[in-house]
Amino acid sequence: MLRKVAAGTALGVAMLALGSVAGAQHSVTSTLPAVTVDAAEGVAVSDNPLPSPPADAGVGEAVTAADQIGVFPPTNAGVDEAVRASDLIGVFPPTNANVDEAVTARDQVGVFPPVDASVAEAVVADDRVIVAPSALVNVGETIGVTDNAVAVPPVVANASEPVGVTDTVGVALNSAPSANAGGPYVVDEGRTVRLNGTGIDPEGGPLTFRWSPSTHLDDPTSSQPTYSAPDDSSETLTLTTTDEHGLTGSSTALVTVRNVAPVLTVGGDAELPAGSALFRAVSFTDPGADTWSGSVDFGDGSGSQPLSVPSRTFVLSHVYAIPGTFTVRVSISDDDGGSGSASFVVHVLNTAPRVSAGGDITLDEGATLARTGTITDTPDTWSGTVDYGDGGGAGPLTVSGSSFSLTHVYRDNGDYAVRVTVSDAEGATGTAGFTAHVRNVAPIVGAIAGAPADAVRVGATVTLHASFTDPGSLDTHTSAWRWGDGSMSAGTVASGGTSATHAYTAPGVYSVTVSVTDDDGGVGISPAATVLVYNPQAGSVVGGGTLAGPAAFAIAVRNSGGTTRGTVQLVVWRGLLFHADSVDWLVTSHGCALTAGHGRLDGRSGFSFGVIAVQTAGSDRFRIRIWNTATGAPVFDTSSGPLSDCTTAGRVSAGGVLVRDG
Repeated sequence: MLRKVAAGTALGVAMLALGSVAGAQHSVTSTLPAVTVDAAEGVAVSDNPLPSPPADAGVGEAVTAADQIGVFPPTNAGVDEAVRASDLIGVFPPTNANVDEAVTARDQVGVFPPVDASVAEAVVADDRVIVAPSALVNVGETIGVTDNAVAVPPVVANASEPVGVTDTVGVALNSAPSANAGGPYVVDEGRTVRLNGTGIDPEGGPLTFRWSPSTHLDDPTSSQPTYSAPDDSSETLTLTTTDEHGLTGSSTALVTVRNVAPVLTVGGDAELPAGSALFRAVSFTDPGADTWSGSVDFGDGSGSQPLSVPSRTFVLSHVYAIPGTFTVRVSISDDDGGSGSASFVVHVLNTAPRVSAGGDITLDEGATLARTGTITDTPDTWSGTVDYGDGGGAGPLTVSGSSFSLTHVYRDNGDYAVRVTVSDAEGATGTAGFTAHVRNVAPIVGAIAGAPADAVRVGATVTLHASFTDPGSLDTHTSAWRWGDGSMSAGTVASGGTSATHAYTAPGVYSVTVSVTDDDGGVGISPAATVLVYNPQAGSVVGGGTLAGPAAFAIAVRNSGGTTRGTVQLVVWRGLLFHADSVDWLVTSHGCALTAGHGRLDGRSGFSFGVIAVQTAGSDRFRIRIWNTATGAPVFDTSSGPLSDCTTAGRVSAGGVLVRDG
């Protein structure tokens, strides 16, 4: 800025300025109007009071050592005002030099008036005028009366417009600053990059910086802010520099944010038994503000399956049904096309089959153990064995699908540990067991065979036999015969039967039984058999009377001399008449007489009879049965039951019997 120069000192200042040009090789002279010119005399064009710069220097052009410096009127003379002899000519220094500062070879000196105008000549439109607004006036702003200006028209004034005497203009030329946003910049999403903006003020003054848009900047007023990239995109940033006088410069730079693909963390290999579920937490990193989709292939033939990926962590869940080694591959894609994948191996171990054979069981020897068991395993094929614990060893197991059947007959009582073993196709085995409590079963003795149909004589030998069964086929047996006469004898046991021989010493009706005992103490007893024994030398029965029916009977039989003789008659009202022709034997014992023989029914032969006559203290009893000898078909019977049972005789309503034991 120019300092004000007082009257009478401008010439000295001008000369000082002209004489102190740094490195000047030529002297420069400033010419004043001649003394012969009156103060009021106008300066003519021919006066040439101001030397013009050489032709090789233009207005605003750098002044070299060879150039001449032009002078302009002092501050008390206007542009179009006549120069007086008392006026001092001042120096118009360049924009970067003060009035009293030495002008150097680097300085630019403006020449005023222009080379084609004289001092007193009015400035016209085609003249060249150096414009230098002061620090108080912005470029393009009208210079007001109070502005500090030196006889230089403002930029908004026409060249021919007069500047008032009272106007003073300070010279302070200001240029707009420059800006450089740097770049272009490339950064991965989720990362940051430091911008490198710069600016230059030609006058060397301070600058302020402003970046826009500023959404992703930590400090938009810094020349080197940090740009944070949340997601892939591209953005053009503008850097604006502003000097202290409000002039601005701008520059743009492109910021490209690259997408970053997801990076998965799936963990190491896994090991689990077949049939169980894999649970695995999987995470991934993705610095972008993305959305994701995914898929997983568990490697067991189930194919690729979509994943729900609500966040950067999710859980895999899958059941492996069969053993094997499977590679699990997980893939994640973001919404910008970036994708990442990772894998791990699952070792699915074969598991032994779980066998269920049921709990303990109780059954009789000889009964069949029959039950079904199950196999629990992953899909497979199985084989097995079963040991029923009774000494037979392990045998093949009947397997059907995932079940098996057990069938076995225990031939003897006892507690037996049953063990089932099942193996899968890979050789893994499972076992199960239970205890079979087998109870002893007593032998079952059948009816005694060999008992005589007729009475036998005293002293005769009777041989009897009885068969028996025992479900405990491994049992051993003994037998005991009870003959009904108070005696007992061991029988001979062979092939599921027992036999014995006995001779009775007294007549009577004898009930014979046999018992069979197994080696576990089980006892079976036969039904009773009756053996009739008579003494052909003694014994008799005689009597008669009426029976219900009505019927009438008469009997007279005796043993004598080794034979049995007598007669039996039966008359049944309504025409039935039986008459005995022969009597085979007579057994008398304890008031009961039993006899049998043959006779005629209504005069027809071929019939047999049997009689029971019982003498009691009260009403006697009598029974007669008649049957066809050839066919055994019954014809008449006054009662029912075996003819060896004295209790089956019916009451005699009139009459009675007399029995004499033999």
